Amino acid sequence: MLENDVERVSVIIPTRNRHTHLTLCLSSLLNQNFKDWNLVIANDGDEDLEEVHLLRGIFNLLELKGHRWKIIATSHSGQGGALNVAHRVAEADLILRIDDDAYLEPDYIELLFRSLDDEKIGAVGGNTPNVYHSKGKLTQLSKEFREWGGKIVFKGSYFVPYERQSLLPEPDEQPYEVDQLRGHFLYRKKVLDEIGGFPLVYSQMGRREDTDTSLRMKMAGYRLLVVPQAIAWHIHSPFGGTRDGIDSSNYKRYLQMEEDDLRLFEDRMWGWIREGLKEKVKIVIPDEFEKLRRLRYRLKRLTTRGSDFKTSLEIINLKRECLIPLNDQEVLYLLLSKVLTLKERDEIVGGDRL
Repeated sequence: MLENDVERVSVIIPTRNRHTHLTLCLSSLLNQNFKDWNLVIANDGDEDLEEVHLLRGIFNLLELKGHRWKIIATSHSGQGGALNVAHRVAEADLILRIDDDAYLEPDYIELLFRSLDDEKIGAVGGNTPNVYHSKGKLTQLSKEFREWGGKIVFKGSYFVPYERQSLLPEPDEQPYEVDQLRGHFLYRKKVLDEIGGFPLVYSQMGRREDTDTSLRMKMAGYRLLVVPQAIAWHIHSPFGGTRDGIDSSNYKRYLQMEEDDLRLFEDRMWGWIREGLKEKVKIVIPDEFEKLRRLRYRLKRLTTRGSDFKTSLEIINLKRECLIPLNDQEVLYLLLSKVLTLKERDEIVGGDRL
């Protein structure tokens, strides 16, 4: 490669205080069959990565093998913010977005690059099996086969992005088109610029950031592909990375942020549906969808105006049908409803309202 040439692929990795995972990730990057790439690391943490002993050797190897690399400080910007900074700095027309806890098989970039052969294809992803571990020991490999084929599934009160994947693909399994991508994918820089970049509306966890981004590419008229032979192992860790600051000591905060991100994604999905998303994306909605929508609308009206005990029970039953958890008071009302008459219940609770 000539000195002034730009590599065909820029690899961007957001990371925060997760040096062991990043070292493994970069090691797998150095072993790629496809060599024409440069690297941008978005350091969202507190330490100077070039001073981390574990990473020094990796950075030396990058230089010895002729790969240009740079580290950009992103000052606790979270997942979306760190990715946007790295995206702007990346020079290539094609950008591979991976997390710091990914371990790429040697042919990963090569397979994705070969499949991105049509300007109408906005992004290409691969197979991402999860590897779960605890205290340094392998505990589980994810072996589920998800049948929805990269569609968005409405599950009770959530939109859930599914991807079709198994632990290992069949030898002759061909690339297939999907409506959303998860985790790591190779995309055209101009396409992300066109849709406004990675989303900044989610928490520092960035839950659903990848789904949100790829869905907007699809809505803009671009195709999305999955290459099942391209494998990036996800060395699963519930904490750390751009989620740093969330650990077992404040697990409730982690759960709340996850819940908030899921609800935000749901709200954005409803907005996109109203704009005609269903014409471009195969959202899998069960037959009872319209019934559920009516139930939730009725529930919202009942809860805003207050109710007597009888209507409180109606609210409780609606919440149960909508798969919405009950609070302690509602559980008490439900128990009372099974042993007392309506008149007796109203006398006991004194006309309390939910």
